[in-house]
Amino acid sequence: MDIGRITVTNGVLRLLRLAPDGGSQLSEISALDLDLEELGNEKEAKLAFRATAAHTATPASGLTNVQGRLQAALAGAFTATLDKRLRATSARGDARLTVAQSTGTLSDLAGLVGTLACDFSANEVRDVSARFERAGQSLGVIRVRGPMDLARSEARLSLGSMSPRSTATCWTWWGRHSASISSTPRST
Repeated sequence: MDIGRITVTNGVLRLLRLAPDGGSQLSEISALDLDLEELGNEKEAKLAFRATAAHTATPASGLTNVQGRLQAALAGAFTATLDKRLRATSARGDARLTVAQSTGTLSDLAGLVGTLACDFSANEVRDVSARFERAGQSLGVIRVRGPMDLARSEARLSLGSMSPRSTATCWTWWGRHSASISSTPRST
């Protein structure tokens, strides 16, 4: 397979979920600009995107009159090297979600910034992490790191989380079935 370029300009994606109780959720990606280059066997593919994300949660009648609304900016760029079976042998990049407005039942998300970072090779996960902050203050991080062998589908990964108000926690995963858990206090 060899696709030179796919471009989406000002695209829109909508998902409407209707609950049996009469509530609904509408999620929308709009103003989507997406550029995918060099998607193919044994190539280095590049993906860049930006969009506006919106979500509206309408409760069932009788539960509450408050609707939740959220609007956010979404942007990211990733590069991945693909093997002859189109599996990623390495990837690097990041994406960022910035909540611009939130009201009603979603008002707690006002000012939230979430960042997803990805950096791995066929032999190592250097960093796959999700970070959350508000007004420049860290709210928490969850991170995966460790050696792996993509050819054998094996990995020894550590999963850690940190929050300014709690201890750091780390889980280590070997292969596919065993794990150990440890917790270490973290100074703030």
